[in-house]
Amino acid sequence: MANWLDKTVDFLYGEERTIKSPRFIKDFTRHSKQINDLETLAKQLVNGHKKNMILKDIAYLRKGLEGESNVYYELINSFLPILCLHDIRLEYKGYTAQFDFIIISDKFICVLETKQLNGNVMINADGSFVRIIQNKDGREIKREGMYSPITQNERHLNILKQIIQDKQLMNETLYLSFVVLANPKSILHKNKCPTEIKKKIIRHDQVISTLKYYQQNSAYHKLETYLFKTAYWLKNNDKQITYDYNAKYQLTDNDFIATATQARYLEGINKKGKKFVKVFGSNEQAEIIRQKYLDMGIGAERVNKDRYGKEEFYFYIAEDSSDSSYTVKKEIACTIEDAGSDSKKDRETLVKELKEYRLKKSREEGFAAYLIFNNAEMDALITNYPTNEEELLKVKGFGKKKSEKYGQDILRIFNR
Repeated sequence: MANWLDKTVDFLYGEERTIKSPRFIKDFTRHSKQINDLETLAKQLVNGHKKNMILKDIAYLRKGLEGESNVYYELINSFLPILCLHDIRLEYKGYTAQFDFIIISDKFICVLETKQLNGNVMINADGSFVRIIQNKDGREIKREGMYSPITQNERHLNILKQIIQDKQLMNETLYLSFVVLANPKSILHKNKCPTEIKKKIIRHDQVISTLKYYQQNSAYHKLETYLFKTAYWLKNNDKQITYDYNAKYQLTDNDFIATATQARYLEGINKKGKKFVKVFGSNEQAEIIRQKYLDMGIGAERVNKDRYGKEEFYFYIAEDSSDSSYTVKKEIACTIEDAGSDSKKDRETLVKELKEYRLKKSREEGFAAYLIFNNAEMDALITNYPTNEEELLKVKGFGKKKSEKYGQDILRIFNR
């Protein structure tokens, strides 16, 4: 509750206090675009090291989001007269700062950096951070140093302070920064750490009491006009990063799952001298490849195998095959073209033009190229060969929104 001096200032400036409880100007959301993008990407990749890297990053991001959810719960139930912003990224004069939470009060501006750490954390007398890793039995198995989150948070706070001053959003106020340990199972050992560091690292269940202390004891008092002005400027200048996942994970076309019109297979002879084909892909792809042999008059007997819990797709080639041109080959790429009008462009031309268009649009919009349309969607376009909007909407991956945005350009590629 504002004291008599605060009330006097409000009265003199003719302002009525409206912020009486926590209000999120940029709300917390449990749906992360980055996680959604990575999950979509993982589904399109073949099993392997790169896919495992992405799945590991997804797990890490989910854990971080869980920690932020714990802090959000404390803030929204604090009953403090504060404005809050979640997940703000600012770029200023060549500097970049990412904030988990920014808290704006008439008494202070506070930055909260959330850490969802595994294991316990110890802070030494020199201010160094050490993470203690334990096994399931609680026995210590490893200690490792970690970059000081206090230093990182202070650097971000200084950038925020500079922005507020340069943009004249608010005059002098109390600036605070805290690192919040959001994992309730983690134990923080800070008995030996310097006092200035000890005050700046707290557990998530200490957020309310810490903010309440400064709300009651800070000598500053700011008009709500400046609080809202600052909060909305930060929200409007939030610049969320666009990731180039192809570059980050060094993805190539070979890392993506082939579609029904493009599959990889292996021709060979087993130990009994029987010719076989193994398809690397789905059941649907195996059938398409098998049909290709049948169309050439080559008998193809379907045999599926379950190896180490994973289904593999095989078929055997009949010994009495009349195809004298058949030879045993190593792994090759097979593309099944749709037999159609001679006026249609060939696959190679379409792939080139579609990739050029995709790259151009991705640079214009600042998105990764696969977000315009990925390789699987490109193959679906080539297979269906749409020449009008109705046909385009039937192509998998091209709903109304994507078709409205890119449809006319794509149709021009198929019609010219």
